[in-house]
Amino acid sequence: MADPRYLNVTGARLRRGRFFEATDDETHPMTAVVNEAFLREHFPGEEALGRRIVVFGAPREIVGVIGDIRYAGPGAPVPPTMYFPLLQQPWPEASLLVRTVSDNPDFGGLLRRAVLSADSDIAPFEVTTVEDSLAHASARERLVVLLLAGFGMLALLLAIVGVHGVQSYVAGRLRREIALRIALGAGPNRIFFQVAGGAVGRACAGVVAGLALFTTATVIGAGSFPGLAPDLWTYTAVAALLILAAFSGAAVPAWRAAAADPSTVLRDG
Repeated sequence: MADPRYLNVTGARLRRGRFFEATDDETHPMTAVVNEAFLREHFPGEEALGRRIVVFGAPREIVGVIGDIRYAGPGAPVPPTMYFPLLQQPWPEASLLVRTVSDNPDFGGLLRRAVLSADSDIAPFEVTTVEDSLAHASARERLVVLLLAGFGMLALLLAIVGVHGVQSYVAGRLRREIALRIALGAGPNRIFFQVAGGAVGRACAGVVAGLALFTTATVIGAGSFPGLAPDLWTYTAVAALLILAAFSGAAVPAWRAAAADPSTVLRDG
């Protein structure tokens, strides 16, 4: 149930027809406005303006179509929705939407006093902002994202530790060879990049294989999940992060190998 100023406050867009007017009261024919989800379900490929629907046992004429509005959170699907003029369909409860440019922290108290001054029989409660309502509705999704991000960071840290361990083992097995190269004139930078390059090369191969598999899964799953689409920026960021993690894990063993004293290594065997 809405009054004629509903679109102005919510910012919803009128797609076709008109929204409610002051003349849409009990003395005029009953009307209704529907959203685009309603058209897709009940009038696919048809013109809905001027059609009559029976709601609560009373026929109503569809006079307008507005864009879809999410009421159950950002991730919830938009249900088919009908809007009725408040003057034609009174309701014991209502939500009062107020658009304001003020950041007064006592705005809730001001609004309660304004409502009570208009009608002392009305009991206003649960005054909140749209931002707070949106945050409350998406609290579960944010928690899931935070948990996934935490587990992802833990997995990345374990991967760095694993690369460090593997490269330390590899550098230890090749320490005599590395010492000979240094003794024969190989510079520290060359040794460093040779040792670290092995880990980075294997990481690049793994990233390429992972991106290929993920792209294939995305294409296959696009039919079941319409919002799922490849994102070049996400791919690039993830690939760069994984390669950077591999380099971070291999950097310390490579630096130790490049800084080793060849005479000490060769003498100790």
